[in-house]
Amino acid sequence: MSSEALELPPRLDEAARPGAAGATAHRPVRGGVALYEFDFDLTQKEGLTFVGDPDYVAREIRAHTQELGAGVFMGLSQFGSLPHALATKNIELFAKSVLPALRRE
Repeated sequence: MSSEALELPPRLDEAARPGAAGATAHRPVRGGVALYEFDFDLTQKEGLTFVGDPDYVAREIRAHTQELGAGVFMGLSQFGSLPHALATKNIELFAKSVLPALRRE
């Protein structure tokens, strides 16, 4: 696998603040916490995001789909203020390195 890691926008947490474009204002996600209150570290801890090198991402997707009994994975490669060029790079890296690892299972 590649040693590249998916890249994040500089201020991911700002994208989900109330009033930000696409913010989900006061919809609770987990434990009564509104989505805009989740910072990046919390989303990683809660298993809401899979960001890292291809091995980590494939491992986490595999573990979550097995735990949930899911047969379909739906990913979001562009979010918040992530520039188009980085979203494209992330999609290409996913297709080149993560998806083949998931298909081998």
